[in-house]
Amino acid sequence: MSDSILIILIVSLLIIVYVVQVERHKNLLQRGLFLLDLDCHEETIISFKKAIQIQYNSYLAWYYRGIALLKLDRNKEALASLDKSIEFQSDYYKAWNNRGLALCNLERYGEALNSFNKALQFKSNYHEIWYNRGIVLANLGRYEEADISYDKAVEIRPDIVKHLGLLSPQPF
Repeated sequence: MSDSILIILIVSLLIIVYVVQVERHKNLLQRGLFLLDLDCHEETIISFKKAIQIQYNSYLAWYYRGIALLKLDRNKEALASLDKSIEFQSDYYKAWNNRGLALCNLERYGEALNSFNKALQFKSNYHEIWYNRGIVLANLGRYEEADISYDKAVEIRPDIVKHLGLLSPQPF
């Protein structure tokens, strides 16, 4: 067999392996999302961990791993995952919002406020960010600013009024 044929075969095999890995990564993400919807959080984390092993810079795998960890109240681990998501996609407002939730759960309110403000830089018309920002401001004793944030959430989504009495951060 000539060297050129051997090179073509090797390159062809590498392309096939790459395509298989891309499909495997995609399937693991879909599986993880399905498990997350079923509230199977430990299994969700495993799926996203496997997806990360295939594609380390997958901001969505890191993000949804963080969401599953948040739902299990594993806030420090969630924060680390969300930080990784942001490292790979710095303008992903959902990661910034949920990073704020993890920090809020850890009672690190000043840092949480910074995360919500960062999320608003990328998506200023998302009611849940404004709502969560209001909760953090209230926890910081900044009630007038909290009211402004709540008002903004209601302006964006008027039906949120029924939820404002709960005063607990809302993940998404």
